[in-house]
Amino acid sequence: MNKKLLEKFPQIIPWIILLGLLSINYAAFFVKPYLGFFKSSLDKIEEIYISSNLLETDDILLQFDRFTLEEFRTPPYIYKFSDYSPGDQIELLIQKPDGVIKTVNWTLPGFNK
Repeated sequence: MNKKLLEKFPQIIPWIILLGLLSINYAAFFVKPYLGFFKSSLDKIEEIYISSNLLETDDILLQFDRFTLEEFRTPPYIYKFSDYSPGDQIELLIQKPDGVIKTVNWTLPGFNK
């Protein structure tokens, strides 16, 4: 292999890593919409970041709009959210802690809400 290229290789690696990290952060902040809540890996809503009486902590998310939970969990997540933007209404199928299953019309908040 070219000796000059081998000498430059250690200088190129940090730039490649930086590019990867920047693209992940771009996708997390600008492509995937802000949901307004945090869902654990067990599909339980752990925290709600906006004031709302529609969702409560410990609600279990069963379906996210047109996606079942199995579809919602499988990568690539980014492409599933490409049709959504702040202000869109989505339907969440949730199970309350007392076992009642209900559909909630959730509005995706923007960053400033």
